[in-house]
Amino acid sequence: MNVLYVSPVEGPDSTTEQLIRLSPDLKITTVVSAAQALQESRSTGGFRALLTSPWLAHNDTLALIVSLRRDRVPIAIVPVLT
Repeated sequence: MNVLYVSPVEGPDSTTEQLIRLSPDLKITTVVSAAQALQESRSTGGFRALLTSPWLAHNDTLALIVSLRRDRVPIAIVPVLT
């Protein structure tokens, strides 16, 4: 399953490492901003889920969710909590 992960922290973090370990069939694409996530979801498509890092600014997360819903992008949105 293709998953898009938005995290302002570059490189692998504990969340992606845990997800890959627990579910090796996940294909995780990481982007560092909400704008990149929006661009990636619109251009590439095929993502079944969007994970948002707790380190992403709340207003960026909300703006991303609003844009995806307004564009009717069929994607599940899951915030990662610490």
